[in-house]
Amino acid sequence: MRETLLLRMRRRLARLLGRPAPQPGADELRTIIDQIPAMVAFIDRDHCYRFANRNYERWLGLAPEQMMGRLVRDVVSAGRYAVMAPHIDRALAGETFSVELQVTRGTPAKDRWLSQLFMPRLDDDGRVIGTYVVSSDITGTITAERRASFLAGHDELTALPNRSAFQAAVARALGDAARDTGHLAVIVIDVDRFKVLNSTLGHTAGDRLLQGLAARLQDAVRGGDLVARLGGDEMGLLLHDVRDAPHAGQIAERVLAALRQPFELGGGVAHHATVSAGIAVFPQDGTDVDTLLRHADIAMYRAKAAGRDSYAQFGTDEGHPAEVRLELELELRTAIDNDELVLHFQPRVDLASGRPVGVEALVRWQHPQRGLLSPAHFIDIAEETGLIVPIGAWVLRHAGQTLHRLQQAGLTGLTMSVNVSACQFKNRHLVDEVAAMIAEAGCAPRQIELEVTESAVMDQPDAAAQTMRRLKSLGVRLAMDDFGTGHSSLAALKRFPMDVVKIDRSFVNDIARDPDDAALTRAIIAMGHSLGLHVVAEGVEHVEQLEFLRREGCDEYQGFLFARPMPEAALAALLGQTPRLTLVAAS
Repeated sequence: MRETLLLRMRRRLARLLGRPAPQPGADELRTIIDQIPAMVAFIDRDHCYRFANRNYERWLGLAPEQMMGRLVRDVVSAGRYAVMAPHIDRALAGETFSVELQVTRGTPAKDRWLSQLFMPRLDDDGRVIGTYVVSSDITGTITAERRASFLAGHDELTALPNRSAFQAAVARALGDAARDTGHLAVIVIDVDRFKVLNSTLGHTAGDRLLQGLAARLQDAVRGGDLVARLGGDEMGLLLHDVRDAPHAGQIAERVLAALRQPFELGGGVAHHATVSAGIAVFPQDGTDVDTLLRHADIAMYRAKAAGRDSYAQFGTDEGHPAEVRLELELELRTAIDNDELVLHFQPRVDLASGRPVGVEALVRWQHPQRGLLSPAHFIDIAEETGLIVPIGAWVLRHAGQTLHRLQQAGLTGLTMSVNVSACQFKNRHLVDEVAAMIAEAGCAPRQIELEVTESAVMDQPDAAAQTMRRLKSLGVRLAMDDFGTGHSSLAALKRFPMDVVKIDRSFVNDIARDPDDAALTRAIIAMGHSLGLHVVAEGVEHVEQLEFLRREGCDEYQGFLFARPMPEAALAALLGQTPRLTLVAAS
């Protein structure tokens, strides 16, 4: 950008000054050059000023008339002339070029940056008789560029290196440590109850706490160690030349002690903050950046679970259930971004005709190391951490896309059932997400069925009823999942605008042998029909169960007897040969 500006300036000056004919008069020429937003001067072969425009007066405090005939070294400071003289000689040798130089001026003295364009002037015989010097103040541009460069690797609030810079530093340190067979440690620090502080004292107080935390951490670590802000209220420490894990623990203890003094948050408010820290040591806890950071995170969460205001070391017991759970939580946070979630589908079969009339979308996690994980391995973690909300949104979107592809393949009229968790049901974006799914799938709203559990709707029944009314206004179907496992099932069916009731598999399991389960299942079917609901039985695995449900007038079933949950391609192939398969299932 600066080169383009200088090029335009050079061309303009060439038009104004460099052409021997026609030329404006001297007074007109001075008026034009005085209006140029830069300092313009002509310096002869003896390094004397022969011309200067009015902009020099603002910089040097000298009128152009006071500069004429004077040597450059007598006008500018000795230090600045020592820098300029080689450039003037270079231009007098016939070269056109531009340079950037730093100067100090003003009271109090401030550093400024100038861009200077040198253009030799030739006489009629082609000899260099002097050089034009066009000087522009580019301090603002230089400052902006430096700030952009700084922020690319630093956090704006604390001025600490950011996550990417920290990871790069750890990678370099790992290379050095591997060559020297040395040790290093990574510590992840998280402020305890930071969200509470933000909500009670405000974000300004939270920012001041983070700034104070950054300053104390820098004071507490050793000279060669690195402090960074990894994001939010999470800080990272890179400790070089660590002897072993106990040595890293000693440093962590010293850091925590430095943070226990109250922080001044402004307005006379002092706050006692505590932190939890997790330590991972190279090489025993990991040999690459991602592994060390992940294991330090796991250790930090263990410190929080142990009561906060402490540190924990990752150690070698990676197979401990708590460690595995924490590691799964950290990995689940990136599963969506890493495209690791997949959908499997289980058909729902009409009992009267024996034909599939719908499918239920079931999420799976294609873990890069552990393989395909069922929801039993991660749904509880997702519920506890709130990750179930983005996961649920992902399932909705991809279930709609699958329905669209099935319809394009000629498999029309199917109902797509999607489970909605309690957290997702309370999310204010749910209705918009369902509306977007319907639009993307290009289907009739009645082809979308949302399954909610009794516990999801009975926790806040008034809010749940309002959400259901909004969903029903879209035209979708609502199903009560796991019916009979709660304490207010009948009340829920009467209060909420349900279309479908699903009998929980725990009742279906023994209906052919247990009179109580048979009686309960029979009652649920009758009650559902009396309320005008469609009844679906889950977990049907045996022909005897199927025959019982058919005799009692159940509407649909799903279970291993017909098909296990399967990927989309297998589902499309199965639905394409439905008549043959349904005969086998019903036999």
